[in-house]
Amino acid sequence: MKMPMIAILVLGIALGAVLSVAADSEPASEPSRLAELDLRIRALEQRIEALEKRTEQPQVVEALKKALEQAQRDAQVVPPTRPGRPAPENWSRREFNGMPYYVIPLQHGSGQTSSGDK
Repeated sequence: MKMPMIAILVLGIALGAVLSVAADSEPASEPSRLAELDLRIRALEQRIEALEKRTEQPQVVEALKKALEQAQRDAQVVPPTRPGRPAPENWSRREFNGMPYYVIPLQHGSGQTSSGDK
């Protein structure tokens, strides 16, 4: 009975010694880690400030507005024909869910489409 208690006591003392050594070694490396993180935070804050100043510049704002306007113009649906003017002969008019669309051949002068016109 004494033998298992002695083994447990020895293991407990060894575990306590290991934990105390590990706890003592962490604070020694912590100041250098904190200094490293502090430098990184400062660099990131400077980068944020530079980016904020850059977006406040009028030419950047103007370029963003132009890009947005161009994207809106490109997104508008333009009918393939104007009223009273038919679509070119090589365009095939189709319908999907009640909405018309046109199959336009990629090769100039090609009157046939690969989708099998009937």
